[in-house]
Amino acid sequence: MAEDTKEKARQEIARLVEKYKALSAASKKKYTEADTKTIFIERLFSALGWDVYGGEEVTQEQRASRGRVDYAFRLRGIPKFFLEAKPLKADLNDPEYAKQVINYAWHKDVTWAVLTDFESLKVFNAEWKEPIVSRTQFFELKCDEYLSRFDWLWLLSRPACEQDLLDKRALEDFKKTKKTPVGQQLFSDLVSWRNLLAKYLSRYNKQYTPYLIDEAVQRILDRLIFIRTCEDRGIEPPILRPMLREWQNGARKDLIQELRRIWHDFDDGYDSRLFQPHLADSLECEPTPFEQIISELYSTKDGSIQYNFNDIGADVLGGIYEQYLEHLIKKAGKEVEVIPESGKRKAQGIYYTPKFVVRHIVENTLGQALKGKPLSEARKTRILDPACGSGSFLVEALDYLENYWKQQKWIPKPKAGEDTQQTDLFDYATKVQFLTENIHGVDLDAQAVEIAQLNLLLKALSQRERLPNLVTKIREGNSLISGTEDELKKYFGKNWREKKPFNWEQQFADIMADGGFDVIIGNPPYVQVSMDRRLEPSLKEYLLTAFGSSMGRLNTFGFFIQRGISLLKKGGYLGYIIPNTFLTQEYYRGLRRFVLDTCQVAAIATLEEMPFEAAVVENVIIILRKESSKEARAQNQVLVTELGKDMVHHIPQ
Repeated sequence: MAEDTKEKARQEIARLVEKYKALSAASKKKYTEADTKTIFIERLFSALGWDVYGGEEVTQEQRASRGRVDYAFRLRGIPKFFLEAKPLKADLNDPEYAKQVINYAWHKDVTWAVLTDFESLKVFNAEWKEPIVSRTQFFELKCDEYLSRFDWLWLLSRPACEQDLLDKRALEDFKKTKKTPVGQQLFSDLVSWRNLLAKYLSRYNKQYTPYLIDEAVQRILDRLIFIRTCEDRGIEPPILRPMLREWQNGARKDLIQELRRIWHDFDDGYDSRLFQPHLADSLECEPTPFEQIISELYSTKDGSIQYNFNDIGADVLGGIYEQYLEHLIKKAGKEVEVIPESGKRKAQGIYYTPKFVVRHIVENTLGQALKGKPLSEARKTRILDPACGSGSFLVEALDYLENYWKQQKWIPKPKAGEDTQQTDLFDYATKVQFLTENIHGVDLDAQAVEIAQLNLLLKALSQRERLPNLVTKIREGNSLISGTEDELKKYFGKNWREKKPFNWEQQFADIMADGGFDVIIGNPPYVQVSMDRRLEPSLKEYLLTAFGSSMGRLNTFGFFIQRGISLLKKGGYLGYIIPNTFLTQEYYRGLRRFVLDTCQVAAIATLEEMPFEAAVVENVIIILRKESSKEARAQNQVLVTELGKDMVHHIPQ
């Protein structure tokens, strides 16, 4: 069957090659880039098995922002390579063409970049660390070689990408030094900048605790990344580097005062909590750390990598920040320093979730919740991640809402030649609605909450417009601890506020009064309560009382399942990635019974590989639909055993 598919592709491509060879030299000169794409390039990749015209596998990258390429080729939403198209007879040896697609791929953390005008096709490895662009070229095919070297061309086919044949062939043929992946490079720089700022700010502001210094450092870095993103998206003209150069040349007297002026201007322009008055605005410091950080926000110290924050996706930024949150600012003698906290978040059972897992959960919860709803009802869909971390699930939910609105034509597309400004405003207003009405999150970590807010604001950022304040939508608190002051004092005494209790009926009063959330998604922490010595006896006692001792082994993911179901309205969907021990172990029988009595088990998915490197358990994705007890029992009778194998399917990475 596979050989038949390959042979059919060869025949289709042979016809394309003949069509090209039949063109006269004069005809080729008349071909525009658009002609080349539609008549040759798109048909070439359609022959290679890609759904070029469906709008999901092969997407045309938007050119509203600077530096975009033409196409992204995706499997299950994950890009496999990017392609830059040029018109027939273009000079593909121009290094600027290759640099554009290679840099774009690197910023998106994608290995492969393709440059083609159909007459020639070049494949570059964006990870190879080479000073000369041509040395990153893996292979080139001329049009008249498409058939004689068909096995090479087939490496770009959809079936080959399913099997990662391009990566495997590169490993066989080359062993080159790789560039540091963009996520790893930016993470390394962020930790370095955080350390530098913390040392200088603590030295000049000894009256403040390391915690407050760290809070100010976080706010400064978030602001600088926001400004750089505005620059790289073309929303603002270059700001930071020109200011720095003017100061270095003596045209400006005080670098820090100039920065504060810019922050004030952004507060006026965007009206976001990010730029509102903060301790960061009043701390004393010399300009040294700011000079270094601003410079390195454009390129690395050795100049080998130029940052483009427009091309750094929210999933990459989220992964960077999850690693970043592993580090704490602590005193080291008279100074402070940023140090790894022995896997702080991993010790709390928290792991950054891979993109393909996040996408699968969102599609099978939010996708189901929206199905068939008119606009008036879809607008009321309330989404929650009760352990949101840096916001990866919420960012994916925001993307899903936007794409769904466009599919339903609830966001109008501009007609050919039509001014797009009105459509852009409508698009922006819709994103603001999603952020203020549909998206909600809670996390115990204050830094994670701020980062999630930043990630969501960056997704909405497309023009100089006032951005929403997300402080009431993405909130700090312990999702598992809730109750009145008197109830909490019984367990935690006068220090009950230190537990950061979260009263759902008060904090999300309108939603709870309306029956609860429509969709709950996430990757809850996995901590075995009985074996974690760091948990105070009072907290264990509270959890036992609040969630019941009949659940067998007490693990926080089980509490989050119960909490999630309690917060769902009837008919709402819950999607979590959890340990697979939930399905089979005797000590989770009570928890399974609770799920079966309250929800329809919509789906269970296993994974080909463990998604979390440091985790010690395998995982499954479980999708539930809340029902009344009677309906849930009736619908779950189709299971041969509790959560039986007939409900399980496999998703590859």
